Amino acid sequence: MGLTGEPLRGIMFGAGSIAPHQALAWRAVDEVRIVGVVDREPDRAQRLIDEIGLTGAVASASLDDALAAVGDCADFVDVATPPELHVEHVAAVARRGLHVLCQKPFTPTVAEARQVIHICEEAGVRCVVNENWRWRDWYQEAARILAEGVVGSPRFASFTCHRDLVLPSPDGGLPSLLVRQPYTRTMERLIVFEWGIHLIDVLRMLLGPVRSVYAVVDRTSPLVVGEDRAVIQLEHVSGARSLVDISWGSVTRTDRRLIRGNVEPFVLEGDAGTLELDPFAGDQLSVTTASGTSVADARRGLPPAEAYQRSFESCQRHFAQSLLAGVPAVNEAADNLQPLAAALAVYESAAVGRPVAL
Repeated sequence: MGLTGEPLRGIMFGAGSIAPHQALAWRAVDEVRIVGVVDREPDRAQRLIDEIGLTGAVASASLDDALAAVGDCADFVDVATPPELHVEHVAAVARRGLHVLCQKPFTPTVAEARQVIHICEEAGVRCVVNENWRWRDWYQEAARILAEGVVGSPRFASFTCHRDLVLPSPDGGLPSLLVRQPYTRTMERLIVFEWGIHLIDVLRMLLGPVRSVYAVVDRTSPLVVGEDRAVIQLEHVSGARSLVDISWGSVTRTDRRLIRGNVEPFVLEGDAGTLELDPFAGDQLSVTTASGTSVADARRGLPPAEAYQRSFESCQRHFAQSLLAGVPAVNEAADNLQPLAAALAVYESAAVGRPVAL
């Protein structure tokens, strides 16, 4: 709570496919009250308010309308519009003196990200990227295990996850991802910018900053424009290396299809042990050292959907608490430049056929 004991007042900017998860998360954060929802289709904003139960929130077609409706009484704006609009929208929020939480990917280019950060600094407002993947309980637990030295110094880590999310359904129709998020069909940069950037950020959290990127990308599905496969090798400043091998265009066994809230297949090898996440063994988190193997439930007893939703709550609560305490968030926009640069370097490396230094 602020000095007055009242919650921070937030406005949601964008009521698209990810907005229900963010709205539900805000309802769970005691330090925040959502007072408005902005969308170019105000009826969609109103539906979000009604469905999630954002009591007292006002639906508006523009940020100015929303601010007028709440008497300019807002503390921050949660921007969840398409990435190509982030520069315009974040700048508009900052120039009104409001703090910003912006959905990833932050901006289409690093230069634009630096421009937006400068605008926020000039306006004296905070800008934080809503990068929630690292807030999944199992990655936070992995970070804790590393910090305690259980597996020693990390030397290698890998994500290997092949799915069928953009392949035609058995009946010939569109798969659920392309129905739920239709904009993904025409994204020129797809799996890396939409999902891989999350995994790069997790690897950066666990293994440290990235020094160079070497990658190949490809497309299998006729339903999308952008790449649906990528193999990415990261060299970290620490000397560790990591691999991201992902696909949305792979024919997958029915019994190996993952859902939101399952862990991704992940291995981290240290010089004293190995940590593994296994979705095909009931979402296990195992740690193996010279003294043996310990196994735990990565989801901590939560159903997958609740485990997925919990990461939104953790990330957004951290944002609110950092504002109230006047301390930096772990995902400040300036810090997010690194995973953004690494994700963009994937495309450059794939185009030139060699590693790209950051």
